[in-house]
Parts: sequence; structure tokens; C-alpha cells
Amino acid sequence: DFGAYLELRQTKVRPFKQIATFLEMVYEEFETEKVKDYFKQNLEQVNSDYAAIINEYRDGLLIFDVMEKNIWAKAKSDSLGLRNYYEAHKSQYLWKNRVKGAVIQTTTEEDMDEALELLRRGKSPSDVKSQLNQGGALKVVISEGVFEEGSQKLPATYVLKPGLSDVFESPMQYTVIQAEELLPSGVKNYEEVAGAVLSDYQSQLESIWNDELAAKYPAKINKSALRKLRRALKTQ
Repeated sequence: DFGAYLELRQTKVRPFKQIATFLEMVYEEFETEKVKDYFKQNLEQVNSDYAAIINEYRDGLLIFDVMEKNIWAKAKSDSLGLRNYYEAHKSQYLWKNRVKGAVIQTTTEEDMDEALELLRRGKSPSDVKSQLNQGGALKVVISEGVFEEGSQKLPATYVLKPGLSDVFESPMQYTVIQAEELLPSGVKNYEEVAGAVLSDYQSQLESIWNDELAAKYPAKINKSALRKLRRALKTQ
């Protein structure tokens, strides 16, 4: 090894008058490189903290692989199991009371007055937005859709009812709701909660799998080792 290193190294250094000096310098470099290589290859054996991190990383990858195979991928591919889980737990996936309509917001009272005047004249929320936000102005922000009771889009004190609501004031914001239709609470359909059903079904599979593992591989306590550990802790 040193011979090969010496051959490579002698072409990259200035000439030395004393061959012994040159050999001593190159050998020290060679020795340093070898020590570095050894520590790189055996860091887990010489550094317990690093070894613990590597073991934790390996265990994490192993657990991820096992969970992917036995829980996550299994649940994703089990379309019948997902449907059956949804049917058996429908009561967990419920809509609150909802309102279908538009939330109209402005930052000034004057802009809100303009929006209200247009709405009371029968203009749609889209028309209000088009008429007020002209020439690059942003006087009004309108969100249309279905809003569940308690939604952050709705003022906290708003009571669901059809028609145009009162104006709700908050710092730098004025809000009204144009409610077209009230929708009662009810069960969400499968497509609306597919993500939540998958997550809950995976949790159920994991729980069943953990119970099976616990039954197959019951935990055993080494009482002798436990007593030694207790004695060691007391002496600290």
C-alpha cells in the first residue's frame, strides 16, 4: 500500500535533497490517510453516539418497510375493506348544518355599502365582484360554495339562515353572507371522506396487527437484569 502511495505522491511534491526526509514526510501523510480511512469504515465501533444514530436510522427504515407492507399498502389496495369500514362507521363521518351561498368581504364600510346596494338590487355576487373590482382595484373579496357551520370562512356569531345577513364587523374587515340554501346535517358520502376512511382503516389494521404480534411474541421481563439495573441506578 505504501509503495503505491509513494509512487503516486512523488510526482506531486517538490524535489528533496534528502531522500530520508522525503520518505518520512510521505509516510506520515500515508499513515494519516490510513487512520482517517479506518475511522470512516469503523466509526460505529469507535463512536457510540454515531452508532446509536445509525442503528436508530436502520430501525426506522426497517419499521417503515414492515408498516408499508403490512399496513399502508395493504389498506390502499383493499377497496372492499375500505368500503366495508366506511359502511360500518358512517356515524363518524357527518356534516354539520351547512349553507350554500357566498361570503362577501371588504376592508372599508364604504365598499361594503356599495356591495350591499348591488346585492339588494338583485345583482349576483359575481356581478358585485365584477362591478366593484374594476381597473385593478380590489374592493371586495367573494368566496362562493358550501360552508359548514363553524367554518373559519363564516363569522363566529353568524347563525345559518337564508337570505342576506347583517354586516359583521371585525378589525379592518366587513363581512356579509348571501345564503341561497340551507343544507341539513347528514352523513358524508364515501368520496367526500375517502382520505379520512383510509387513515382510520390503516389505524384499525395496525391495531389488529399489534394485537397479533403481542399474542404471538409475548413480552418477557428478565427479572435478574431488572434487579441489576435497579441496583445500578441506586448507586448513581
